[in-house]
Formats: sequence, C-alpha cells, structure tokens
Amino acid sequence: MSKKHFSIPLAILLISIISSGVDAKVALQNPNAYISWARQKSESPQIPPAKAKQIIASRAKQVILLLKNKDFAKLSKVIHPDKGVRFSPYAYVSGNEDKVFSARKIKTLTSDKTKYIWGAYDGSGEPIQLAFRDYYKRFVYSREFAAAKQIGYNRFIGGGNTINNAFQAYPRAIIVEYHFPRFDPKYEGLDWESLRLVFEEKKGVWYLVGIIHDQWTI
Repeated sequence: MSKKHFSIPLAILLISIISSGVDAKVALQNPNAYISWARQKSESPQIPPAKAKQIIASRAKQVILLLKNKDFAKLSKVIHPDKGVRFSPYAYVSGNEDKVFSARKIKTLTSDKTKYIWGAYDGSGEPIQLAFRDYYKRFVYSREFAAAKQIGYNRFIGGGNTINNAFQAYPRAIIVEYHFPRFDPKYEGLDWESLRLVFEEKKGVWYLVGIIHDQWTI
C-alpha cells in the first residue's frame, strides 16, 4: 500500500510524531488515533469557510464553467502566472508525481497527443499514462461538477482512505470542492466523486494553482 494511504511504516510514524510534538508513548499506543489527529490538522485552512466563500465563489464559478466548456484559452488567463497549475488525480497532492503546466501550455494541451505520466492508479499502482484529453475525462471533468449541489469552501466534503494533504501542499490557498455524494444506490455512497479547485492570491488576484480529483479509494 502506498504512502498516500493510512498504513504508515513505523519509522515514518515515529518521525511524524517527533516533529509534531505529540507525546510519543501515547501516539504509539494508539497510532490510528494519532493518524486521525494528523489528518485533521492537515485539513485546517488559514481562511475560514465563510470568508473563503465570500472571496472566491465568483472566481470558482468562472473556472468550473471554463472546465465544463473546455475553454482552455480563457482558462489560461486565470492560471497562476508563476506556479502554473498542478493536476492531482487523487486527494494526495504529490510534488514528485503530479504534473504541472504553465498557463501558456494549457492553451494547447487538448491538441497535445503526448501521453504523460500523471501518477499511479489507486489499487493497481500502475502508472496513469494518458494524453491530456483522456486525463481530463477521467480525472478532471469526470462528472457534471458545474451542477453539483454540494460545494465546500475551504471545507472538505468527500473523504476516502487516501490522505488528503491539500492544505499542507497549499497552506495559503482557498480550496473549492464540488461534490457528488452518490450516483448508483447499489454502491451505498462508495461511488462518490469530488473535484477540488485550488486558488492562491498574487497581488490581490486569486489564481488557479491546482485541480484535484477525488473519489473512493481502496
């Protein structure tokens, strides 16, 4: 099982405990409780949800509609001019595996036939090797997210076994989650999906820096 899930090797757990300042004896006696605490800590935004909504709701609506309409020329204008935009296929944001593209590159990605490696598929661990147009269908706009009834502003709604480290990766961000709790009743909610848009501010303007897809993982 990968580091993105809650099964944490002892050495990593010890380092994490020491760096967090938590009593090591208590944490090791109940590692699951410690991991739960660490996850909650990583999910704490700097900007509270109500304020985040006031700041970003209009911008987020603009971006989700651009993604829906595949208008990447206009989307490029709202992508962070220095950092570009990072694509994360699952909740765990990986600085080593996730692909990052500049605003300029985004304009031409739909016609780019290059098969990039975007990370690894959950479960099998096989590389996610897709051209952008296929990645978009599977890990960006896989559902009609612009019509989602549940929207979280700096508040996560969906959650599975994969560690959600979004606020560690983007500590000064506003993250907007578009969430569908279920599609087919027979799966009892295990078929939920979310799309998270990550925004960071530069000189008073909020730019898109991350697109995170999330769903139930095993």
